[in-house]
Parts: sequence; C-alpha cells; structure tokens
Amino acid sequence: MGERKRLRRRYRTGRIATWIALAAGTFPAVAAAQGVTFTPFASGSPLSSITDIAHAGDSRLFVALQRGRIFIVQSNGTIVSTPFLDIADRVHQGGGERGLLGLAFHPDYATNGYFYVNYNKLDGDKQISRFSVSDEDPNVADPDSELPILDHDQPFSNHNGGDLNFGPDDGYLYIATGDGGSGCDPSDAGQDPLTFLGKILRIDVDGGTPYAIPASNPFVGDPEVLDEIWSLGLRNPWRFAFDRQAPHDIWIADVGQGQREEVNHRPGNSPGGENYEWDCKEGTANASISGCSTEAVCPVENGFEPVNEYDHNGGRCSITGGFVYRGSAQPGFVGEYFYADFCSRQMWSLRKEGNAYVETLYSTLVPGGPRTFGEDANGEVYVATGSAIYRIEDPTPPVTGCPDQPADDCDEPDQASLIIRDRLFMGPSIKDRLSFNFVKGPATTQQEFGAPTQDTDYLFCLYAGDNPERIAEAGVSAGGTCGGQPCWSPIANQGWKFTDSSASQAGTQKILLKGDPIAPKTVVQWRGKDATLPTPMLPVSEGGSLSVRVHNSTNSNCWGADFQPPFDRNDETTLKAKTQ
Repeated sequence: MGERKRLRRRYRTGRIATWIALAAGTFPAVAAAQGVTFTPFASGSPLSSITDIAHAGDSRLFVALQRGRIFIVQSNGTIVSTPFLDIADRVHQGGGERGLLGLAFHPDYATNGYFYVNYNKLDGDKQISRFSVSDEDPNVADPDSELPILDHDQPFSNHNGGDLNFGPDDGYLYIATGDGGSGCDPSDAGQDPLTFLGKILRIDVDGGTPYAIPASNPFVGDPEVLDEIWSLGLRNPWRFAFDRQAPHDIWIADVGQGQREEVNHRPGNSPGGENYEWDCKEGTANASISGCSTEAVCPVENGFEPVNEYDHNGGRCSITGGFVYRGSAQPGFVGEYFYADFCSRQMWSLRKEGNAYVETLYSTLVPGGPRTFGEDANGEVYVATGSAIYRIEDPTPPVTGCPDQPADDCDEPDQASLIIRDRLFMGPSIKDRLSFNFVKGPATTQQEFGAPTQDTDYLFCLYAGDNPERIAEAGVSAGGTCGGQPCWSPIANQGWKFTDSSASQAGTQKILLKGDPIAPKTVVQWRGKDATLPTPMLPVSEGGSLSVRVHNSTNSNCWGADFQPPFDRNDETTLKAKTQ
C-alpha cells in the first residue's frame, strides 16, 4: 500500500501545483477585532442536538437533529411542530459524534422533491440516502421513500465527517468523510487512496442508479485510487461549504488532533485531487506535535496547506466551519467566510483579497457551543448551538458622513505617503492633486472597498492638528467615467467641504477620485474657481498631526493612515508626509 500511495503522489504533482502556489505561504493579516450580533431566530422544543441547517430554495430553513429528525423553521422563526422527516428508527442513538449529520436538497428539488441525508446506521456505519417529499404536504417527507446511495464502514464512533453539498456549477453531490475515528488515524485512512475515509467524495446522483462517477473526477481510471475521491488527506471535515458567488470556491474546516484547527480553501475552478496532508501533518506542523505517528509516506509531495489555522490556547478545541456571506442585509459582511470554535465559542471570518487573506476575530462570543452554521435562500448566515439558532448580524451602521475624529479601527498600512500639491500661481489645474499612496499592509489594494465599477459610495476624510479635527470631507459614488474609463465621481454638488476658517477658499470644490483596483494608489484631483490650497488650511506647519481616512459609506470597511511631524515638506504649494 505504501508504494501505491507513493506513485499516486508523483502523479498528482503537476495537477495541483497552481493551487499550491495560491494557498501556501504567509497566514492572514489580522484585522481589528469588532463586535457581531447574534440575533435569536429559533429555539426550544423540538430543537435539540442540532447538526445541520439547509434550505430548499424557498423561505424555509430545514434543521437536522442528531437523533434522526428534521424540522422546518419558517421565515419568522416559527417551528413547524410536525417533523419534516423522522427516521429515528434507523439512526444510531448512541450520541457522541454519531447520528443524523448532514442534509442537502437536490438543485431541482422544486421539480423532483429529492433531498439527501448522511447518517450513522444502527450498527454505526455511514449511510447516504435519498428521500422524497410527500405528494400531499410540502412540509412532510415520506420516510418510506429512502433510496440508499452510498455507504461505508465507520471503524470508531468519532470522526464521522457528515456534511453534504451540491456543487453549484456541476450539480454533483460532494460528501465529507472523517478518517474513521479513534486518535491519530490508526489506519492511516487520510492518506489511503483505497478507502472513502478522510476524503471529500464527488458523485453524480442523476447519472446512474444509485449514482455514477463524474468523468472529470481527478482519479477516474486509476486502479490505485477510488474513482469517487475528489480530495484526500482530511481528518474530520465536519462542515464545508461552497461560495454561492462564482467561481464557487470551496471552504473546508478540518477538525484537528490535539494542537491545530485548520481552514482549507480551494478555488472553484480547481480540477480536484488536492491532498490536505493528514495524517502526515496537523495544520502546517508535523502530526507528531500531538504525539501521532504514521506509516504513510511523508512528507506529502506538493501537499495542500491550510490558508489559516489556530491552536488550542484559551480553551479552544474544535473548529466548526460556516459559509461565505453573500446576503444583502449585512453589507459589511459580504465576502467573509465565517467559522467558530466549539469550546471557546469564538468566531472568526476570513476574507480573500487577491492572493492574500485577512482574518477578523469577533469580540462577541457565540451564545453557546457552535455546532453548525446555516445559510438561507437569500444568503443570510446563521449559527446554531445545541438547541438554538441565531442570525449573524453586523452591529456597525453604514457611515453617512466623516466622523468628527479620525476612526481608530481602520485597516492601517505599514507604510504610506500623502502628497498635497497646489499650483498656487497658475490657478486651478487638473494637475492639482492629493494622492494617498500605500505600499504595504492589509490595505495594499482597494479590493475590500470594491472596484470603481461597483455600486459603492465612499467618503474621503482629512483631519489635522494635535487634537485632530476634520478639515475636509468628500463624498463620491461609483459608476462614473473618466476619459472613457470607470472611476468614482462626486456625489451631486458635495465635493470638498472646508471647515478651516483661516483657509482662503472660494467657489465649489468639485473632486474626482480615481481608484485603481490593481495598482495600490488612490488619487484625488480637484478643480473649481479659486480652488487653491494655501498652507493655512493645513495647520501641520505648527507641529500638528495629519490623518487620512477612507470609509465605505455602505458598510463599516475603512482604511487610513496617520502622519506625525516632522514632514518631508510643507510650503505654500506642497505638503509631503510619510508615516513614521
């Protein structure tokens, strides 16, 4: 078996190298901690031991319970008293990590009424089956309609995996399996290509009975690897999810052994075949950090490392994966992948920016041990404890005007420069400019604020003085054109608003904020009658500080920089400043 696995790794080298380059490397930059609101949505009897939440493309949420029942929660949080499905008579009742674990609705559920569940049978082994909704009542399924799809051995009671999801593009069913349990993967299942354990499987439930193998599966035709395998090297991928936005990236939260919990991210157009390295590695470290040994061939050639991990300090113990937020009610969360720790109740999110990631740790704890996340048909995200479901909401209101003082919770670049230049004796010119150049840190591009073609408004705020006071603000909106290119343009006649009474200003200051989503640079140009910028407008010559903030006015995103004297230059026509 060892030789077979060695051959398989050589074969995989070229197929996943592109994705390795994207995923490996420095762990995410950490954004400032922020609060989050967990709004109660549904709780109480009959909800108990919640394991999964899914939707069928309508306003209902379907809640799977460990002992073998599924209940419907209406859009107002009301629980339908009659179970949607009750298969407790065929589900293992021993508790622990066994039971009814996964639920997914067929993409054509509205037409065919099919949905799929993942559960432990009475003997403890795993079963994936299809059921059908009844013809008489859309809120009740037929327990006698079970069509067994796939089953496999489960050697121990733990590490069952259990999640199910349909690929948004391909319509195939993806199945998460654990390594079979006990500790340290005693059978080396994670690296064994001839077992379903420790894998993500991909099958075509429409192409055959009970299923067919997609021809594009990465190991089709290789006798040394099971055709159903999509990816391998996982320990206990309790929850995984597809981003509903194209190209539908997949996010896998893999529960660790004794030291590391990890998040894996795969681009949506990956051909599959990734090896996430368990039981050779736990996160980015050798599995020996938890006292584990293995007979697998290690190190894994071109293994796929997690994009983030965390240790067990502070009582953390087990990761619960969630979803990428794509709803509309919480614009500040768009693009954030949520996940949490079951023991510490901490919740994080990851946001991908180009080839880098930004991590946010939320200061508010989940109201109980987070067992699973859910997503409704509108893209709103929920988190569930044992017997309660909460909707995740952003407590930060959109910014509608520059704050009186510079916000202190913005992303700050490691290095930044600010140049204000005015051609005082030549009158207004399009060459007059204020430019904010940033070259390092979490705000190296404007991606987190959206490209200029997106429907997003911004506020540009300038502060000066030892006790910084707002001296200028600009409101701009997306959708304009500058020389035939997309750009930001002034909102109505707002433009700059100068509040420094010593400044000699006349006329309406009209601005044009050009944003380049690729080059890390923002340029503000202004023009208008007598639109000069004499030194008195910027009291930094007296030793005060200078602060720049740019707010996304539709959510809480913000970046900025603070400048302290001495400045490079501060004369009648030019001010240059760099962060220290």
